Amino acid sequence: MKAFHLQPAMLSYGGVFYPVGYIFLMFASEQDARDAAALLVGDGYDGEEIALLTPAQIHDELTRADGHLAPHAQPTSQEMHRVQRFLQLAQLGHHALMIYAPTGHETSHIMQVLQGARISYGQKYRPVSIEHLAGKETSISVV
Repeated sequence: MKAFHLQPAMLSYGGVFYPVGYIFLMFASEQDARDAAALLVGDGYDGEEIALLTPAQIHDELTRADGHLAPHAQPTSQEMHRVQRFLQLAQLGHHALMIYAPTGHETSHIMQVLQGARISYGQKYRPVSIEHLAGKETSISVV
């Protein structure tokens, strides 16, 4: 797995965390996240396309993204709601995997490989929408 570093391309025009082409999955424990990553690597997925985020990294990096807000751009409440959900889970000790999966086929395959994994919440960031993958929220929103 690679280290996570927030890049400008991972932010929306409004300056909120929006990493197009990535799946962001949260797990109740670090071990659950590492087990999921091992399943993907065991299936042949490149480990350099997977980043593990600790609860502290989730908090620090996603709140730091707010500092990149363009002065004239306001994030949507939907964008902020998703970031708040990630932050709430991080406060409970959840870890995350951020997985590069630019195509729908890759996303479907990854979710199939992780079918038995203990995912607490997940989103796939597409160019104009976010696909809900796991957890209690069940909507797809256009941003």
